[in-house]
Amino acid sequence: MRGFEIPNVNEDTSRLSRVQEDVTERIQSILDSFKSLVEEQKRMNPEMNGEIDNVGRLLLLKGERDLRYWMRKRKDTGETFLKEFSISADFFRRKFFELLELLKDIPKEGSVLDLACGTGDVAILLAMRGQKSFGVEIDPGQVRMGRFYAKQLGIEIDIRQGNIINGDLPQADHWVAKHPCAKNMALPDAIISRWSKEASAHKLVCMTCCQGKAQDSFPSYEGMSAEQWKGLCKQSDWTNNKDPEKQRLGHEAMDAIDEKRISFLSGLDLQATLKKVENTIKGNVIIAEKASA
Repeated sequence: MRGFEIPNVNEDTSRLSRVQEDVTERIQSILDSFKSLVEEQKRMNPEMNGEIDNVGRLLLLKGERDLRYWMRKRKDTGETFLKEFSISADFFRRKFFELLELLKDIPKEGSVLDLACGTGDVAILLAMRGQKSFGVEIDPGQVRMGRFYAKQLGIEIDIRQGNIINGDLPQADHWVAKHPCAKNMALPDAIISRWSKEASAHKLVCMTCCQGKAQDSFPSYEGMSAEQWKGLCKQSDWTNNKDPEKQRLGHEAMDAIDEKRISFLSGLDLQATLKKVENTIKGNVIIAEKASA
């Protein structure tokens, strides 16, 4: 990747000229560190070199684009901006491991529907490995950005705006949902329920997240009350807390919620397991399959 250059968002201020060189060097160091992570993972997992390269390309593209957007929008090239990007650098690192692990679980044969896809990261990566994929997202701004990233990577892909709860969905052999969340809605549970009724979709790979937003949307799981659900949802948000004990309790709450989801699927005579992704904060993945015909 070429060296990062800060756009001159406010050339008339002396403050910009004082901080620009230092911030440029430090941002470039963060991006170079991420590139080193990619190369390290390629050495450790040579059988996945193609996938690792694709994930690295996508995240570096998104990282540089986001940097430029933030700087133009906020007109801040100083310490406040750099602090925020330092947090985001950790975010991109986590996304790298999340995406790589999801790709391991998604079958390479058959088409895939990426639900609540945001900017279509998973759908784009599947297309990069030559697989037919679709992305559906309710936010038109995210859809536009997903199409932009796909174009920058030379990928033709169907990313469309739509309602994944009650709208029409493209037919696909498998479904994937990476951190689906919505305000006042138990979105992972709605996806799990809809997938279980979709005869054409064989496998579901769902990475759960943001339970706090779903605390008032109890999906009526057997053996759990609405109050218990609400308490666990609130507690699960502690996975982001800096206190190690609260982090532990937050993960326990997430596990309890996801185990109920596994029980729900098992009660429908479907195969379901829970996988935990290392190097992530919210890395619980529910993998469910229907019996082959």
